[in-house]
Amino acid sequence: MVDDDQAMRENLSECLASEGYVCWLEASADDALRRLELEWELPDVILLDLRMPGMTAAEFFSRMKERPIWATVPIVLMTGACEDQIPSGLPTDAVLVRPFAISHLLDLLNGVVEGGATVPSIRSYTVHP
Repeated sequence: MVDDDQAMRENLSECLASEGYVCWLEASADDALRRLELEWELPDVILLDLRMPGMTAAEFFSRMKERPIWATVPIVLMTGACEDQIPSGLPTDAVLVRPFAISHLLDLLNGVVEGGATVPSIRSYTVHP
């Protein structure tokens, strides 16, 4: 999970941990890329905040696509932005618009992680207000 809001990271990670998920928590896209460099295993999915200081979401997506193995990791964009404020062309696999129900997030993750969903079916979990 990549989000500059510490409370958001902690709250969501507690919810996910109670469901058996293991979370890496990073405060910036730069930190997330450094973490990916150090880890032996890839995450099953990346939850990425749209607006953070430093590297933009678009730059993060671009950097993820530079390495073929990283490009396989689904990315779910989390945002409080209105739909028209989300940059078009981001190759996100799903969008969770805040506030979202934790049940929506869990449904999405169950489809991605446990069900081995492919990118086209992940899109069916896109949540809009």
